[in-house]
Amino acid sequence: MPIELGLPIRRTNIDDVRRVVARMSVDEVESKATPASEERSPANDPVVDEPSRWRVEAARALGLSGDELCAGTSTSLAMPAILDPAIETLDLAPRGPVVDLGGGLASTSDWLRRRTGREVVIVEPSAPSCEMAAEMFENVGVINGAAGVLPVRTSSVASVVLNGVASLIDDLKLALFEFERALIADGLVIITDVVATRTVGSFRSSKNVLRTLDEFAEQLAEAGFDVVETDTVAADRGWWSSVQHSVDEQIAANYADRPGFPMWDHDRRRMKYLVNAGIVTGGYVIARSPQQTARAIS
Repeated sequence: MPIELGLPIRRTNIDDVRRVVARMSVDEVESKATPASEERSPANDPVVDEPSRWRVEAARALGLSGDELCAGTSTSLAMPAILDPAIETLDLAPRGPVVDLGGGLASTSDWLRRRTGREVVIVEPSAPSCEMAAEMFENVGVINGAAGVLPVRTSSVASVVLNGVASLIDDLKLALFEFERALIADGLVIITDVVATRTVGSFRSSKNVLRTLDEFAEQLAEAGFDVVETDTVAADRGWWSSVQHSVDEQIAANYADRPGFPMWDHDRRRMKYLVNAGIVTGGYVIARSPQQTARAIS
């Protein structure tokens, strides 16, 4: 019997999700799933969920909507310029659903949806984040799931986007194997993230694995993907980062007494230091599914 992996967060959204993201069989899920004892997941982790809730409440207190709501609920670097190549590439990509993996509060998803006309679905491991995303961005599909077992059938997704997520995945090769299964022929993997500069090389900092663009490209190529484009994008100092800063200040003013605040504050200051010191920058990698070659031959 089929099992539905998507958490029905909001009825108006889940009907759309069911239409574009089909069910997987129990046998398939069980054969691919990683035991909970072997996989560290941020799902329902207060360290992850509470700052996200603060961000939503701060954005609401500031009265943000539209593009500013996307900016205010995002923590990604170099936005929105870092998504411009993705938007251009999606215009030429095969038709079909776009999965925003680890989509958090769905700010990236809504930005992409409104600029490409694509149906975008977030797959997010945190149930509270899924609930908040469905409430704020009702035109984005929301599924509670993780990278290791994408809740989609084989060859059903046109593109997988990871915005600020790849640096949180220790074993990227395992995730790429799962993306290969989910993508249709000529499907795309689009990674936008904080990247280490070539002079520094890849390194770990707190919860982040900060890879160079070269390492991202090498791992994609080793997994059989055809790397189409890579480049760096300077940290944005424009309106998007200004809105992010306003939300950060609202959080600092209202949640400094909360248990998770010191860690949240440390992480944002650490990243600001790494950017200002030229140790990391924004970067993106776009690659095509390895399935295209095999299917062309057959």
